[in-house]
Amino acid sequence: MPKRLFFPGPNKEVVELEGTNFFVKIETLPQPKHAQAFFILKDSEEECDVPEEIKCVDKTNNIENIKMPCTEYFLLTHLNKYEFYFNDIKKISLKPEPKSFLIQL
Repeated sequence: MPKRLFFPGPNKEVVELEGTNFFVKIETLPQPKHAQAFFILKDSEEECDVPEEIKCVDKTNNIENIKMPCTEYFLLTHLNKYEFYFNDIKKISLKPEPKSFLIQL
């Protein structure tokens, strides 16, 4: 079942990346229409570095969304569509809708 991350925040959603040992946590930021995505280890539930096997693609602009410099998260803009890949296999997508991201597995 899809989840939704509503804007403005603060809001968060944690989604399991099936076939991996990670969860992705997506939460709104104080800046309007921005969110961040970072990763949690399933076994310890601790935040971790962005796994090398993870790729975030901004489908609106057709570019890879690189993690923010000196951080371990991806910055997301509400008006763009994103897809997260693990070893080049799509795991989740974020589709912008009025006042929310629709999180599809």
